[in-house]
Amino acid sequence: MKLHTASGVFENIAKAEDAKEYLLAQELEFTDGDIIITTLTPGEENVLLKAHADSPREMQEAVDVIRNYGGVDINMTA
Repeated sequence: MKLHTASGVFENIAKAEDAKEYLLAQELEFTDGDIIITTLTPGEENVLLKAHADSPREMQEAVDVIRNYGGVDINMTA
């Protein structure tokens, strides 16, 4: 079980999917199951991306990617 989580809200699923694909393409330990995208409110475009990480370093990398791809309301849980 991965103990660290980075999350952020995106204005649409396309931006969240781009961030997810970037994280998966990097030489980090993220797998497809570690990164979850969910709709916040039915009928709205805003989505939440959560990236579960093994280490604080990976969690920080995920935060940086979320920020770079336009995520807001970014949180970290260790």
